[in-house]
Amino acid sequence: MFPTQGFTEIVFCAVNCSVQVLGYGTYMMNHLKEYHKKHEIYHFLTFAAKDAIGYFTRQGFTKDIKLPKHLYEGYIKDYEDAMLMHCEIDKRIVYTHFVSVTQSQKHIINYITEQKLERVQGVQPGLKCFSEVKRTVKYCRKYQNIRDPDDL
Repeated sequence: MFPTQGFTEIVFCAVNCSVQVLGYGTYMMNHLKEYHKKHEIYHFLTFAAKDAIGYFTRQGFTKDIKLPKHLYEGYIKDYEDAMLMHCEIDKRIVYTHFVSVTQSQKHIINYITEQKLERVQGVQPGLKCFSEVKRTVKYCRKYQNIRDPDDL
């Protein structure tokens, strides 16, 4: 943590392979974000190894570093074969509730989508405004050999 510079470097973050899909990494990162909000530090930097880029991207990190270089240059170690990534913490988001809120939003969207599909998927009556119109086909002289399909 570099409070004078306004950021924290995440040097090592690991979750055992056998439990990676259970959300422990997200849980840990969301609590870390809340801790940093309390200390008014709103930026994380990390050098992500190739196999960790996906994890950090899902946690809100990006390759687009918005923190001015002079704030972190000389403070963090540069690693070979790793990509520098940045995460800006939004003070309006309660990260410890983030997963449950997004799950609720997904359920609401799915419910609304299902309701709309039920209304649309039913058989609709055809348009009646054209039933009184006499059907005629006019031919150009150029295409005299074309016949009305109803006369075939």
